[in-house]
Amino acid sequence: MNHTALGRFIHRTSFSTKARSLVFFTEQEGLSRFLLYPSKKQPPLIPLACYDMEYKSNASLNTIQRFTLLYPKDAWFSDPQRLTIAFFFCDVIRQTSIAQNTEANAYHVIAEIEERLMTDKSIFLLPLVCLSRWMEVLGFLPEPVENARYFDISEGVFLAIHPNNTLGAEAWNTLLLNQEVADKKALREAFYLMIHYLEMHIPNFNVNSTLSIIQQILL
Repeated sequence: MNHTALGRFIHRTSFSTKARSLVFFTEQEGLSRFLLYPSKKQPPLIPLACYDMEYKSNASLNTIQRFTLLYPKDAWFSDPQRLTIAFFFCDVIRQTSIAQNTEANAYHVIAEIEERLMTDKSIFLLPLVCLSRWMEVLGFLPEPVENARYFDISEGVFLAIHPNNTLGAEAWNTLLLNQEVADKKALREAFYLMIHYLEMHIPNFNVNSTLSIIQQILL
């Protein structure tokens, strides 16, 4: 029996000489794996982009029969830097989501990030936005406090009083208070602080392959 779903493309690997294993994030099933037999008529696979899929369900692996890319109003993926951010965010999603995680807000956060890739004029903040919004989905996002100057990475809390104040902690806390941060050095430090926080609390979290590319955006 065939089923239909809307899914956000996350990752692909080779399954055999003739088939690929594709990972999509669907609203109903969360992170889900599908089998695809490629053909020339199929659309390109774009990270975070939304696809309308028809698939055959079976006990081992769902097999895609047909899928269509729902093109956004603006082809943001023609911009190499925006595409890099999308690949990075997909890497984070893939490494932090369990199969068939149906957290209600997760799909909508992914859609929100793609919308921002279309519309945000400046993309410098987007990697930080991706991490903060996804930490919220995971339940890892720390609560901001007034005048925080330090972040206890092991406890996941901001502190207003601490002998070792850091620019990164102050910038991240300020962003969480929905206030602007203009200092790019502080924002860079905040980004790496977020990465280290996830590395400490999520087993085997490692985004080095995409992090090395996204660093160029944060220069």
